[in-house]
Amino acid sequence: MVVMRLTTSLVSIAVFAAAACGDNIHPPGDTDGPTVADAPPGTPDAGDDIDAPPDTPDGAIDAAVADASPADANTAALWPHLVITEVDVDGTDEFVEIYNPTGASVNLRQYYLSDANNYWRMPEDANNPVALDGSDFILRFPMGATIDAGQVVVIATDGAAFETSYGLVPDYAIATAGNAALMDIAIAPTAGTIDPNLANGGEMVALYRWISPADVVFDADLVLAGNALAAANAPIVRDGVSIDGPDANSTPTAYQDDAMTIEDMQSDTSDIGNVLKTSYKRVAFETGEVATGGNGVGGHDETSEQLRTTWDSSPLPTGYTTATPGVVPASLE
Repeated sequence: MVVMRLTTSLVSIAVFAAAACGDNIHPPGDTDGPTVADAPPGTPDAGDDIDAPPDTPDGAIDAAVADASPADANTAALWPHLVITEVDVDGTDEFVEIYNPTGASVNLRQYYLSDANNYWRMPEDANNPVALDGSDFILRFPMGATIDAGQVVVIATDGAAFETSYGLVPDYAIATAGNAALMDIAIAPTAGTIDPNLANGGEMVALYRWISPADVVFDADLVLAGNALAAANAPIVRDGVSIDGPDANSTPTAYQDDAMTIEDMQSDTSDIGNVLKTSYKRVAFETGEVATGGNGVGGHDETSEQLRTTWDSSPLPTGYTTATPGVVPASLE
């Protein structure tokens, strides 16, 4: 892992600027250009679209990525977007690992991570429309954050606790940083105490892309980290929902219908006194996932992935295998 030490405030709130852009077109895949500083409100970021000039609308499709439909769904070099590859939901040292299989460096500043099942309403209103309790989070990667081709980044809920358990420094942390860079809070919890964590009994984790000031967000990957998730921790169907984001016009954009056939995990993981720390691990790319007409990057429907096939699935009493944060899964290389 490459550790990025950035000065980032935990209490910084993302500003949602108002301006017009191509809201109704799916954004490109994840082969972004170089990392750039945020442009003035209404100015599309240079480098958003690798094949397009800087002033091309953020929704323009990157032809190189759109054409990279893998014949073999497990061919990493051709997979068109970032994926979540490992999740640990037990203990204070929880983490989420993200892998870049696209073949090019990706600008993470355009990406958000959340365990709130209404994360997709984030652009709707600059006045914090998404109500979060103290354990929920909607986070943005800090300025300058990137992930190189073929590499992983690890986001710990508590950087110091993660370092104690694993003897490693995570790339980013949500709360107590330790030596890791802090994530930016995009939506602040409505409760007074900020204590971000993943529910031991199962939690939806969403990695998604939002290029302000678009009306809607685009999923990169969804994972249901747990068995038989409670409704409060499971995805919400977006069928027929239209949102008018912070752009200058008042025309809303509709989300596509969700397949909502995504599976949960076969059983729950365990964390026995930090001695046996198991986690959920991806073992294959999104085989069988609907690749068009969805709310994901490039049109994928991330609510259609069959997680019991694409992630390890081991019933009790044997359980899942020991957590390996920061290691690229061998089956995906």
